[in-house]
Amino acid sequence: MLEINKKSWHKKLVHALWADRVSQKKSIGMSPFELVYGVDTVFPTSLATPVVKLLQEAGSEVDPMQRRLNQMIHLQQTRQDVFQNTFKLQERIKKIYDKKAKTDTF
Repeated sequence: MLEINKKSWHKKLVHALWADRVSQKKSIGMSPFELVYGVDTVFPTSLATPVVKLLQEAGSEVDPMQRRLNQMIHLQQTRQDVFQNTFKLQERIKKIYDKKAKTDTF
């Protein structure tokens, strides 16, 4: 990516950070963007999709307050799932470490 001009790394940094933010992480099972905002990322090439999605959501529930409450409940459930997955991953890593660790007796 930077083979031609290595001095232009700061121009590529924005794209690299965006890719990191929207890519799915194995440890949490989703992207950080989805964890914060509660929706999947929409790439700029597909600008028509969010409009259709918004219209479908608006048609399904008449009350915008009820729709927002449902979104918040779903987001909270997603965060709890991520917390549980992270805890399981930490426990698995701890088991691996404890298996390799040896106690020293003096």
